[in-house]
Amino acid sequence: MARPRLLWGGDGMGKAAAAPLLDAFAARVGARVADGDQFNRAVQPNHPLHGKDLAALDPDFVLAIGVRQHSFSRAQAAYRKFPHARVVAVGPDVENFTNMEGLSAAVVADEARMLERLEAWLDAGSGAAGAATATAFAERRERALQAAEEERSRRHATRQTEPAPDGAVRAWVLADEIHKAAEAAGGAHVTMENFALWAWMGGIQPPGRSEYIPQAGGSEGYGMGAALGVKLAAPDVPVIGVVGDGSVLYADTAFWTAAHHRVPVLYVVPNNCGYGVVAGSFVRVASEGAMGAAGEWPGVVLDGIDLVGVARAYGVEGRDIRSEAELPDALRAGLEMVQRERRPYLLNVHLPSVLPEGGRQAAPFQLA
Repeated sequence: MARPRLLWGGDGMGKAAAAPLLDAFAARVGARVADGDQFNRAVQPNHPLHGKDLAALDPDFVLAIGVRQHSFSRAQAAYRKFPHARVVAVGPDVENFTNMEGLSAAVVADEARMLERLEAWLDAGSGAAGAATATAFAERRERALQAAEEERSRRHATRQTEPAPDGAVRAWVLADEIHKAAEAAGGAHVTMENFALWAWMGGIQPPGRSEYIPQAGGSEGYGMGAALGVKLAAPDVPVIGVVGDGSVLYADTAFWTAAHHRVPVLYVVPNNCGYGVVAGSFVRVASEGAMGAAGEWPGVVLDGIDLVGVARAYGVEGRDIRSEAELPDALRAGLEMVQRERRPYLLNVHLPSVLPEGGRQAAPFQLA
C-alpha cells in the first residue's frame, strides 16, 4: 500500500492566515495533516485527515509549511522515524530553516501564497492527465480518511482503559461529555485555556458542528475573559468556557463581569486541585531528582478552595460535580439554563489529583 503524504503546519500558518488553505489543500490531495504550532492554530483539530501518531504514519513525503526551527525540533524525533520520507520546508525567511536537520529542500515563500499557487497549478491540469491526477488523489484521500478514522478509534479506546476513580471524573470522560453536550445543543463555541482538552480527546477533536477555540497566548487566566468575548461576538451560539482551577484564580473577577452584564456563558472548570502545567513539567524534568526521590511536589497543589463559593460571591451560581454519572445531565441542564435565562453558570468538575501516583504535597513555604 502506498505510504501517506503529510502536511505539517507550523505557527507561521496562523500568522499568515493560511490554515484554511492548508485544510482545503490536504482534503484535495488526500494528505494527512498535523499541527506543529504550540497553540494549535495551523490545522483545524477536527480536520478529518488530522493525525497525531506521527511515527506510525510513515509517510513518503512531508511538506512542513510555516514550521520554524523550534517547532521542527519538537517533531525531530518523530521525523527520524520516517526512513522513507523526503522533507521539504516552506517559510518566509531563511531563518525559518536554521538548524533544521534532514531537509531535502527549503522554499522561501509566504505560506498562504505558496498554497494558493499549488491550488492554481492543480486547477490548470486538464485532459486525460488532469483526470488521472484527480482519480489518484481521490483514491489516496479514501485511504487517508480510513487511516485517520482508525487512528481516532484507537486513541479513544486507549484512553478508556483508565479505571474510574471514586469521587472524581476522568479527564477523557469530561472531554467526551463536553463534546456530546455541545453537539446536542446544535454546536457550541468551546474556549480553552490550554491544550489539555484536546489532549484528553486523544489529541484529535472529534468531528461535529462545534468550534474549539484555543488560547491566543500562554497567559494564565486568559480563558475567563475569552469565553465572555466569544459570547459577545456570537450571542446566538452556546459558549462553553473550559478553564482550569489554577487559571480561574488568576482572573476570577471575570465572574463579576459575567454576572453584572448577564453574559450567558457556561464555565466548566476541570478541577484537579492544582497547577497541571507546572506539575506536568515537574514530573518530566524532576522525577529522577530530589522531588521524585522524596515523592514531594512543592508549589502545585491548590486544595481547600471552594470555587463554587468564589463564583457565588461574584454573583454566578454553580455546582460541584464529583461523579461521572451526574456529568451528562449537569452539562445539558447548564447549557439549557444559560441560554434560557441569559445568565452565566459554573460547573466545577472534580478530576483526580494533579499529583503523580504516590506523590504528596510538599510543606508550603512560610515566611514566618
